Order: sequence, then structure tokens, then C-alpha cells
Amino acid sequence: MQQENEGMLSMAKHKLTCMKLNAKVSDIGARIKQRRKELGMTLKEAAKAAGVTHPTIMNWEKGNTKSFKEPYFSALIKALKTTPDWILYGKGPKEAISAPPGHNVMGYDADDSDKAVKLQFLPAVEWQNEEDLQEHGEYVFVPRIDIKADCGDGTCVLHEEPLDQRQAFRAEWFAQKGIKPQHAACIYATGDSMEPRIYEGDTLLIDRSPAARERIIDNKIYLIRYGDEIRVKQLQKRFDGGMIIRSFNKEKYPDEQITREELEKGGIEVLGRVVWIGSEM
Repeated sequence: MQQENEGMLSMAKHKLTCMKLNAKVSDIGARIKQRRKELGMTLKEAAKAAGVTHPTIMNWEKGNTKSFKEPYFSALIKALKTTPDWILYGKGPKEAISAPPGHNVMGYDADDSDKAVKLQFLPAVEWQNEEDLQEHGEYVFVPRIDIKADCGDGTCVLHEEPLDQRQAFRAEWFAQKGIKPQHAACIYATGDSMEPRIYEGDTLLIDRSPAARERIIDNKIYLIRYGDEIRVKQLQKRFDGGMIIRSFNKEKYPDEQITREELEKGGIEVLGRVVWIGSEM
């Protein structure tokens, strides 16, 4: 299994309880046992691979998942050559596929404030070639881009450059969020201004629809152009028609107050709203 897949599965700081993940413990145990037997593994071999005791694996297969947490969960998934979705919910591919470098599959909704509790494996998926997924018609492929602003003579021109392979997302999730594939793009986060919410190297899914760009929702995270800089920031409207540009790393990056006049002059351009954040832990 490639290092990228290990990064997707490793969540050492987050407990994976069934209560948080809304999964049926009896079904989880049955799937663990089913997959172990399909691979011809004994209980002893599975326990050793996951770094737990023989009785612990037996308890998991019986549906007792109180100790079902990191790093043992990731080790078990890797040992069984399967996916978190299938073990927890019985959904998605049973057999894991290596993901290309930098293609994160672990992520969470950008609207979720508690990353530790809201952490999910949907909607991004593992894949090696787009053809492996396209035939099922269950996925949309979002381009990854690098975006820069070239400003001068009172005008700003945005330049977009496609990067590596596209990111696969579940079409059902896109529909639930009301995102149209033609309005979506992925970018890589840079810098530390949005830590601990967003870290450098995270994948950000951007909704660039007219509605997302024109209707600013307080405290949501947006991709913006401020002068000749492209930034990812939390936005909050002021009562006087101005705007607050906010970073999560407030000790290093204090709030920036933007007046109504500056907004009217086009000093800030909203390029889209961040709707999903994918991380490697």
C-alpha cells in the first residue's frame, strides 16, 4: 500500500467510535470477520497486523468496538486491504486501491466546526485511473488548479493552471450539497494562516458558482482575491456594509477590516466558497 493510502488512513488524534460514525457495531464485526476469512487470515495474524491482542480482534468481530480507535483502526484497514467506508458502512469498494500522490481521500465538510468529531471518509474516494470509476457513473472528477492574480494598471487578471490528476468525488454527495461539477475546482492550501482548521497541503474543494460567489454567508470560508493575492479566509459582513477578513491563526494574523468603499472599488473579489477540506494526518 502506498504512503498516500497510509496518510489517508492515519488519524492518530481522533477516536473512531461507532456512536460518532453512526455505524452498526454488529455489522462492522461481521464485515471484519468476512474480510479476514476472504484473505485467509487467522485471528492471530489479524491481531498482529493491527497491533492488538487476539481477544481484541475476537471482540471486534463480535461487535464489541469500545477499543475500536486509532491507530488500530488504520492498521486493521491496511491489514485487511479494504476501505474505511466498507468496514464501517458496507458501502463503496471492498478492496482498497492505491491513490496517486497527494490525492487525499480523508476529509470533512468545511461547514463542520469540530474536525475531531465530524471527520468523515466521504465524499472523496481512492482511485488509480479515472477509467476505474467512470464506468460506474457514481463519481464526478474535479480539476485541481493553481490560481494566480496578475494586477496592474487598475485591472486584475486571474490565471489558472491545471495541476495533476483530478480529484474524484461521489456524485450523490455533490447533489446533496447542491454543487454542480462545472462550477467545482480543487486547490492546494498554502501557508499557516488558517491553522488549525486548514493546513498547508490540504486539498480544498471550491464551489465557484455565481450563487457561492455573490451571496456571502457570515463565517464561511472563501477563496478570495485581495489586491494581487489569492487567499483562503473566513469572511464576516459588517453592519456598515464593510467586511472582516479573518484567519484562524489569530495570534499571527489579526482580523483585517475592509470598508464599504474598498469593496465597492473592487478591492476584493470572491472567487468561490470552500465546501470540503481533505487532509493527510
